[in-house]
Amino acid sequence: MKINFKKSQIIILIINVFLGASTHSQWRYPNYQEIKNDIVITYKVEYENELSDAQKKSSRFKKEIIVFFNQNKLIEKTTKNTVGYETYYLYDYDKEKIYSCYKSQVKKEAIVKDFLIPKKKPTKIINAPKKLLGFNTDVYTIPLGEATKEIITTKDICLRYNKLFNVEGFLLKYSSKDKKLGNYTVTATKIDYTTLPEETYSLKGFLIRTDEEHKKYTSDRTIKREKIKEKSVNKINKKAPSYSLKTISGKKYKSNKQNGKIIIFTFMYLNSDASRKQIPQLNKLKDAFKNKDVEFIAAFLDPEYKIKKFLKTFPFNYEITEDASWLAKKFDVDLFPTNVIIDAKGKYQYYKTSYKSDMFESLSFNIEKLLNDE
Repeated sequence: MKINFKKSQIIILIINVFLGASTHSQWRYPNYQEIKNDIVITYKVEYENELSDAQKKSSRFKKEIIVFFNQNKLIEKTTKNTVGYETYYLYDYDKEKIYSCYKSQVKKEAIVKDFLIPKKKPTKIINAPKKLLGFNTDVYTIPLGEATKEIITTKDICLRYNKLFNVEGFLLKYSSKDKKLGNYTVTATKIDYTTLPEETYSLKGFLIRTDEEHKKYTSDRTIKREKIKEKSVNKINKKAPSYSLKTISGKKYKSNKQNGKIIIFTFMYLNSDASRKQIPQLNKLKDAFKNKDVEFIAAFLDPEYKIKKFLKTFPFNYEITEDASWLAKKFDVDLFPTNVIIDAKGKYQYYKTSYKSDMFESLSFNIEKLLNDE
């Protein structure tokens, strides 16, 4: 029997075939629509080395990994020793894009890249039946250092989630290496079926940069910091600018009435993660020198009403002055936070920008040195 198609029918048929193929492509398998609602998989992380307490408290230490997904999107979160922010990956299977996300109370940023097949090509083990979480699996092996490690995937979950390796299926077990903590193995241990809120996978409010844009942003920031570092060195032993200010508690400060005291300034603003992050160390610093001739002043760029609301959540025991952009300009500050020490003669003895994990040690060392020189 001869079948005749009109030209328009042929075009529609071609379009439908194309759409059907591209809907799942190489990243979703044809039956991906069988995924109903959301699935959450929990992975345990096991290190081969015996880690010290300090290593377990470091930001590199992975406690566990949680992956949750629906038909179209997947989020991978690693639980680490981080406070005040989180990082995670969001995979968009419709757009075939992966977003490296950073989220805090004041900032949302993401770097977007295309889905790419990883270069590492493990060896597939034929006829190696194995069950994990009740799924049928495929088993691969790959060298890691002097050892050979096992990789387990499943096609029973209809998304391709390969992370580090050029393998088919959804990763259930794999091994990797941290340059400081050594080899570790990640294994799926629990699966839950649930319904998550729609906003779970949302990037609303995120500043999204391409990889190229992020590299330029990072390069520009590095150049700016190097210039500021050079400027900071040149300020040491130079006379600090004069000032007259009043804090939100009513205390007044005038540079010409310093009375031989050491003055510590921190320049900051509320919508800065680094500014917020330094507060516990700065509180500790003030407590350490509470009976000494040292004054501690936080110069916020923000208005008083916002600062007072902020202080209810983030107690800060410095004297605080508001709307201090004029003061930051006087002190030539254009990167936040910036911490400054002015000695009893009104000269710069410390001028450093950004948050550092050893801020307390660095600032207290310099304050002690000045106190001992008097």
